[in-house]
Amino acid sequence: MSLKQYITLANNQTFDLSIIGVPHQYHNKIPSIGGFPKNFNPDARHVWLAILASEGYKEKVNGMPAGERWTLIIQLFIKWCNDQAISPFDNHLDRTDNSRILSFLELQRRKLVKYIDEIGILKVVTIKSPYRVYMRRDTGFVIQSYCDFSNFGGFDQLQKFLTHPKVGFTKVGLAWQKVLDSTTRIHVKTVNSNRAIVWYEIRVGSPVYFPGSERKTPTIRQVDNFIDNTIWLPIVRSHRFKTLNKRSLF
Repeated sequence: MSLKQYITLANNQTFDLSIIGVPHQYHNKIPSIGGFPKNFNPDARHVWLAILASEGYKEKVNGMPAGERWTLIIQLFIKWCNDQAISPFDNHLDRTDNSRILSFLELQRRKLVKYIDEIGILKVVTIKSPYRVYMRRDTGFVIQSYCDFSNFGGFDQLQKFLTHPKVGFTKVGLAWQKVLDSTTRIHVKTVNSNRAIVWYEIRVGSPVYFPGSERKTPTIRQVDNFIDNTIWLPIVRSHRFKTLNKRSLF
């Protein structure tokens, strides 16, 4: 899923399918047998199949976009299960311990701040318009934090800085990349002689646990807000880059 597609989905209040364990390859497709969510009760799979096969469901979803179909089938699945006194969710599923995610992200943030502060790049550029997205994966999610760089002295000056042995960026496609470890990378991509887009990404190997998701599936925006307010931004505020304004959340 592209960044543009993801932001569109989030703004449309689409259910966060990763929270209920829908395999990533099915997120942009219509609900199917193979897309049965991993966090739903495996003993209730017959209910899922019955909904897909029902004429009422087929009539309702005729011409309906995939995202709306997912919303409908999730609602129907929970209702049908409740009507039959069947738990819709897998009660034996081990929930993600968010404290592990917090510890991991704090460690990675410390590494990121240490490296950026040591190379001193934020001392010689102007940054603006920071924003972040949380991209879903089958095994977890990826934090991507973006901002604009300007006043870096042109392409040659920036390239000279990035390729310095102590900085250690390498060219990958149209961008420069620094690999801090197997989960954390920094990217720089020039737009013109006075502007570059800079972003870092941290890959989290387990899905976040959204409280109450075993009763009601949250939307992408709700999960993003939860990650923002409960997990990531408190870490960012506790471990800031030295030369940035305290209000900056890059």
